Order: sequence, then structure tokens, then C-alpha cells
Amino acid sequence: MARVVTRSHGCPTMVADHQAVPSTGAGMTPTPQPGGRAHPPDVRTCCAGAMRLTIARLAALGAMMIAVLAPAQVPAGAVSTPAGATYTPARAAYTPARATDTPARATTSLCTLPVPGERIVALARIPRAPWTAGHRGIDINATAQAPVVAPAGGTVEFAGVVVDRPVVTIRHRDGRRSSLEPVSATVDVGTTVAAGQEVGQVGPGYSHCEPHLCVHWGLREGSAYIDPLDCLEGFGPVVLLPLADL
Repeated sequence: MARVVTRSHGCPTMVADHQAVPSTGAGMTPTPQPGGRAHPPDVRTCCAGAMRLTIARLAALGAMMIAVLAPAQVPAGAVSTPAGATYTPARAAYTPARATDTPARATTSLCTLPVPGERIVALARIPRAPWTAGHRGIDINATAQAPVVAPAGGTVEFAGVVVDRPVVTIRHRDGRRSSLEPVSATVDVGTTVAAGQEVGQVGPGYSHCEPHLCVHWGLREGSAYIDPLDCLEGFGPVVLLPLADL
């Protein structure tokens, strides 16, 4: 006689003190020997719970495998390519910018050299700071009493002597101001003048080009000096244009 304990999924299924009993035939239940105990009710309940737990675990495992093996969802509008294929997005056509947004060389129309027919003998060296040294304009070769004209249309804002030289200042239509010296005015303050119209003559006084005579042309935008060459035909900032415009 021996005590036999068998388990299934952690639950005891038989607890018995018995002797070995021959099988009574297919489908027949062995008869416990004296002193043996059949399955108690709580054992059956435990086994049924273990079976349900096993089925639940298998279902969860199956759901995980389906999630892993299922193809990824493709968002709306996305491009799906076969495995191993290389996708190259189409390049957008490039249209170069037209000349409508090129940097402005000056908002004024092109200017006229204040001393017609003469050459420029000194270029501008506009300082980075207002208080530092430089050459705030250009010098134009001139002869005494030669006519001096307005570089661009505008209104005569000043005509008089500054320190030791005669000066004429013209406010142009875009708000910029040209100062010409030494120039003796032949027009009054407030006179409206057109580009190329005479406003004075080369006068006596200090010259930037001594011992030679020249007219100094300064151009201001607000209180800042800028290079007068920027509004002369053939000069000004370099502008790169698209090949289509060449």
C-alpha cells in the first residue's frame, strides 16, 4: 500500500492509500481500496480554473503573435513600397526667382553726373561709423565757373556758404539728399529742379582735390552717407540675375 499524489497544473487530482488494482476494462473506473479517497469537490474546481487560465494565456499569446506578424498600417497619403525596394521621392521643379526681387541699387531713378562730361578723380570711402575718418562722397574733375547740374529731380533745400565754401543741397523725390561743393547757386531755395537742370557753377573756396579743382558730391539717406556711384548708370552694386534673363 502506498500514498499516491498526482498533480495537474498545480492541482492535486488523486490522493489515495491503495494497493495496485488491475484494470477492469476500457472506460471503467478503478475502485479505490479501503482507506482511499476519491477526488474531493475543491480539487475539481481547482482543475477547471487552471484550464481556464491556460486557455486565457494561449489566447493572449495568439493575439501578440498576430500583432507582430500583421503588416504595418500605412498612413493615408503615404507611399508603400515592396520589401527591398528603394523609394526616391520626386524632386520638385525649381524655378529661379525673376528679377522682380533683385536688390535695389537705389530707389531713385538713375542719376546724372553733376559736372557733365568730366571724370571722377576720387571714389567714396564711406566709414562704418559716423565718427570715423573716410571720404563721404566722390570728387569730380572741374574747371572754374563750369555749370553744375542736379544729379536727380527734387527741390533745392539749401544754398549758401558752409565754413569757407559755397554749398548747394537738393532733396530728391525719394527723400535722399545730394550736397555739391564748392558750388555757387544759381537757383533759390525751394526751387523744384529736374535731373540735369543747372543749379549753380563751380565756385571759389576749398577743394577736396587741391591744388586741382573738383566738385565734391555727397549723397545721404537719412543721416547716413551712401556711395553716389550707386545711382549712376554702369555703376552700383553687383546683382546676379537668373540665366533665363540673360
